[in-house]
Amino acid sequence: DAFVLASEAAKAASPQAMLQAYSKSRAPEAARTVLLSRHLGQLRNGLIDAGEDGWAAAVKASGLETRTLPVGDAFQVVWDFVAKHLKNQELRGLTLAVREVAKPLYISAVNHISRETCDVERLSSFYEEILGLQRIKRPDFPFGGAWFQLPGRMSLHIIERDPEKPEELHDKLGMVPERYIRRSHHVALTVEDIEATKKYLASKDIPFAVNAVPGTPIVQLFLYDPDGNGIEIGNFDIGGY
Repeated sequence: DAFVLASEAAKAASPQAMLQAYSKSRAPEAARTVLLSRHLGQLRNGLIDAGEDGWAAAVKASGLETRTLPVGDAFQVVWDFVAKHLKNQELRGLTLAVREVAKPLYISAVNHISRETCDVERLSSFYEEILGLQRIKRPDFPFGGAWFQLPGRMSLHIIERDPEKPEELHDKLGMVPERYIRRSHHVALTVEDIEATKKYLASKDIPFAVNAVPGTPIVQLFLYDPDGNGIEIGNFDIGGY
């Protein structure tokens, strides 16, 4: 409306003429907008299906042009923008992109704790022979390590230190990049929806590294807490793994 009013004001000889021209130019547009709003209300109340055979079909059957701004003149720049950013003409004016709100993070369990070492056999022998932990099957990672069963569903992961891990902390937060958490001290937490977790972390501006466990559908996310402690988050319960 502000665009139309400004356009008519530039051409009008008096305020009365401006308002008359404004009313005349907006009347058809207002009628179409009201009709479109009725369809939106029906859609919102579940009276029209949201699919192509429902909402879009109902709008077309009404003879509606789904644009809600006049064409040409001062509005051309608006439609140039729409044409550039919304390639599908069938959708123009029908919908607006709604920012997806990330779901709250839900931790269902602690999956494992990890200990980094330069000597896998020495540390493994301590936990197996001195503490009596039972060694369990481990995926075929391209580096050394051993897994041990802890009480409940938790496990202990002994991991060979990454020789490429920098000795000095050098990123902007004074922390080693997240990808190195995979082979260093960390606690691992289980989530049900790994994609939702990615979106949630991104919405909070938390940097993380991503890794896939060989031979499984498990996806791992690695991040730091504010004190620089490593955290792993994964969909460890997927597929019975």
